[in-house]
Amino acid sequence: MANKKILYVCTVDSMIWNFLVPHIRELESSGYTVECACSSTGEIINALRDEHGLVVHEINIKRSPVKLTNFKGLIQLINIIKKGNFDLIHAHEPVGGVIGRLAGRFCKKEVFYTAHGFHFHPGGKKLNNAIYYSIEKFMSFFTDKLFVMNNYDYKMGKKMYGENNVSLIHGVGVDIERFQNDQSNLKERLDIRLKCNFAKNDIVIGTVAEFIPRKRYIDFLYVAQRLIKLNSNYKFLMVGTGEKLEEMKQLAKELRITQNCIFAGYCKNVIPYFNAMDLFLFTSNQEGLPRAVMEAMAIGKPIVASKIRGNEDLIVDGVTGFLVPVGDIDQYVIKIEEALNTPDIGIKAKERIINNFSTSKVIEEIIVEY
Repeated sequence: MANKKILYVCTVDSMIWNFLVPHIRELESSGYTVECACSSTGEIINALRDEHGLVVHEINIKRSPVKLTNFKGLIQLINIIKKGNFDLIHAHEPVGGVIGRLAGRFCKKEVFYTAHGFHFHPGGKKLNNAIYYSIEKFMSFFTDKLFVMNNYDYKMGKKMYGENNVSLIHGVGVDIERFQNDQSNLKERLDIRLKCNFAKNDIVIGTVAEFIPRKRYIDFLYVAQRLIKLNSNYKFLMVGTGEKLEEMKQLAKELRITQNCIFAGYCKNVIPYFNAMDLFLFTSNQEGLPRAVMEAMAIGKPIVASKIRGNEDLIVDGVTGFLVPVGDIDQYVIKIEEALNTPDIGIKAKERIINNFSTSKVIEEIIVEY
């Protein structure tokens, strides 16, 4: 299919910025022409155009599926596809996925969809799971090829789409070369720890995640409270922003752990913060294949994470990290202490990412499917 024209459709520009630029670059070098369509979150869409030279069409869609503006976005996208004479529409994210597939099929184009984690999942509410499953089953009639990122979604995808219409890929991939400069990593570690006023003997437990309900920062802070009672040298570094940020800052005050917690906010380059950590803790209750966990593993950090879809695909329990039932504060505390006393667990985590989840490997998988 080389020399064909592809339109990437996403709900927001940040999806392209954070995950898809390397894919687009590799596709272009392989002879494809790639353009994008998405909504704008501010300056990112201009950065995609100015810094990366991408052709990005702005459409009026929202993350909420019930917003009426999404119908306007659908019409805009149909017009873009007609004028652009694309051969393939490749949609991402839930709303972008629905609108992209509907517009692509209306224009009689070949349509691919990458599910970054179905909204129905083990542990989800039965009614929600039934609704989201029904929607995805309906959308299967508008999709020529489905890409999924974890084994649970692969199983469910085959059930909805058929055996030959689903492919399992290894997420969006990790740029391994960004994590390999040990000398630079050490400097970044020292710089961030100095910036955060961490002492040399402090044990830094960190995470990188949006402050939204499904990330369960409440569990992270209760774990912090328990560990601080055991050892005041435990410090907690949280990188991210979101709707629950102020609520979690207030909870930290109520738990009397504010002095041991750093809320770092949004950081464009999170690698120095990974370097500053001694262990990565991830308490989410719903994921597809979490990029933050992959990056923490790529840099060689011990991982303790919730035992959910996606995390289970990345972490070999007891070998490359530890998995804990969602919300089990006692087990988080136990496994954190065990991980910190297992010297080679970070090394094995890094090897697993290099061997299985590199960006180059993922792009190769996608090009084969194209």
